[in-house]
Amino acid sequence: MKVLITGVAGLLGANFARHLINKGHKVIGVDDLSGGYSDFIPSQVTFYEVNLTETVKVNQIFETEKPDYVYHFAAYAAVGLSPFIRNFNYMNNVVNTVMNKVMNKVKLYLASKRQKHKWEQRT
Repeated sequence: MKVLITGVAGLLGANFARHLINKGHKVIGVDDLSGGYSDFIPSQVTFYEVNLTETVKVNQIFETEKPDYVYHFAAYAAVGLSPFIRNFNYMNNVVNTVMNKVMNKVKLYLASKRQKHKWEQRT
């Protein structure tokens, strides 16, 4: 099975890549290295340093690699900053994910770190 992992240089993405490689799967990784480290990426991963907003490049990767599954670990995680960067989070975490799913018609799995939130009513 061929699996593409977004956010492959982050904690979740890199460890999941290792798990898949140990199970005998081919792993393609995409990351812009804005929150992860290239040293985390297993050497067996076919790695592309690309931001998900670069849709032409992302589509070329899909056309070249033809993954069976996509695991999306590239969501920007900055809970404390979230109220101040809503548009950025929306574009990165929602729009790019949905567009890549629709345009490339693959099975997509979303994952993120758990974070406790305290929601307050704004008046």
